Formats: sequence, structure tokens, C-alpha cells
Amino acid sequence: QMCIRDSSKYLPYKSRDVLQILESEIVPYMDGYTLREVVDMLELYSQGGYFGKELFNECRKAIVKDLAAVQAEDIAPILSSFANPEVRNENLFIIFQSKIKEYFNKLTLSDIATIVESCSKINTKDPFIYDLFEPRLIKLSSELQPHQILQLVTSYSNQNLTHKFQLYNHLEPLVVKHKAAFTISQLVSIAYSYVIAEKGRNGLVDDLLEEVIKNIEKIGKEEAIYMMAITVRHKMRQEDCEQVVTQLYRYFEEFSAEQLSEVCFLASKHKEIYADIGELAKKKLEGNNDVDYDVT
Repeated sequence: QMCIRDSSKYLPYKSRDVLQILESEIVPYMDGYTLREVVDMLELYSQGGYFGKELFNECRKAIVKDLAAVQAEDIAPILSSFANPEVRNENLFIIFQSKIKEYFNKLTLSDIATIVESCSKINTKDPFIYDLFEPRLIKLSSELQPHQILQLVTSYSNQNLTHKFQLYNHLEPLVVKHKAAFTISQLVSIAYSYVIAEKGRNGLVDDLLEEVIKNIEKIGKEEAIYMMAITVRHKMRQEDCEQVVTQLYRYFEEFSAEQLSEVCFLASKHKEIYADIGELAKKKLEGNNDVDYDVT
């Protein structure tokens, strides 16, 4: 445990290497750890960015075996750890529904935002968590901090269930109030979420995008594709769309095959603006032998 903490705290540039070495030392002795130590390990490994399947699998078994010992403060870090794509485990989320109900009144706003975000990341189609927390989130919405607002806006939109949730109406004024606290990349995520959810007052998305366009060079490659998706679904001025195209070309050589495929798909939906870069992405994909999907 001391080695794990030290590697995460003092060796961030090589923490993954150290954590990988420690994994083989930890797994054989998993039965000797308390539940609290197991939760600590999950948090530290997640923070260190190393998601060893063997370690996480053994931690999952230990948690399920000692489920009765799980306390309210353990739920969010456990689910957050197992929401990572490398170790995603939807069954654990189903198992934890009873624990969430048991400790419902003891969960903090921070816990709830993290739990909802974790459920969103595993793409669960079960609305249980969202239905359960929505009334409480609405009641306490004025207490939400900017990072929690971001977690909730992006998480609820990912479920294609937003038509039945009223939370968005309560989050809107908070997004406006705290707009200055969000980074440009976060504003892109929020705008994308409102467009996908088809929620938001007239002008809210435009207000957010105006700030993004003024600082367009601060966005990353993922946000460039999000902006492309926004322009396909939300009417924007042609000159603003052209700025998005410029950013797509800026990151073009860094795009993965999956991202290039997304560019192709989105370009087909808005050929007036994106025909050229869509064709370029298609040609690059056709020359990539590792690509399995149909780019047409």
C-alpha cells in the first residue's frame, strides 16, 4: 500500500510502470486485504492510470464477496474505478443497486454526481439510477459545484433518456451562472450534451458556442469532432463552421481510425461544409489495413 501511494504521488511520470510491477505482488495476497484497503487500491490505481485486468478482477471478487461491508463512502470510488473502458463491468453496477438504495440518504452530492457519471460511462440503458437521483438533484441543484454540473449535464444526455428528465431545466441557469468557471473544452461538452438531449432554452447553446468559437484554438482533437457533430445537428454560421474545419485539419494526422470513421460519417450529414475533409478521411481509412468497418 505504501509503495502504491508513493508511486502515484512521487513518480507520476512512471507511475504506470511501478503500478504494473506491484500488481503481481498484490494479487497473490488479495485475501489478506480489508475491504477498505481494496477500495484504496482501486482509487490509487485509477489515479495512476493503470488498469490491470487481473488486479481489478481480483478486487471485484473481493468486493462482491464482502459486499455487506461496503459503506456509503465506498460506493462512488468503486463504481468510478470500474467505469473505465479497460475494466468496465456492468454486472457490478447491477449488484450495487441495492447498496445505493440502502445508503441513499447518506450519499453526498459529490457521490451522486460521480455515480451518475460512472453509470453513463458504462452506457447502461437501465434508467434506475437516473430516476432514483433526479428528485434529490433537483431539490439540491442550487448547491451543485461547476464540476458536478458538468458531470450531470454530460451524463444524463448520454442515455437517450433525457426526454423524461426534468433535471436539465434546473441545470440550465446554473450552466449560465457558472459559465466562466468552465474551460473551453468543457463548454464544448456541455453544448454537445444540450444539442444531443434536445434540451435548453433558445439561445443557450448559441451562447456557449459563441465563447467556444472565440477560443477555438484551445480545443483538443476530441472536442474538434464534438464541434463537428454539433454543427451537423445545430444551425451555425458558415464562418463558424469553417473555423471548425480548420481545427479538424489541424488534428487530422492525430486522429485514430475510429475518429476518422466518425469524421466520415458526420461529413456525410453536412456535405456542404465537410465534403473535402470527409473525402480525405475516407481515403486515409482505405489505406489503413487495420480498419475493419465499412467507411461508405
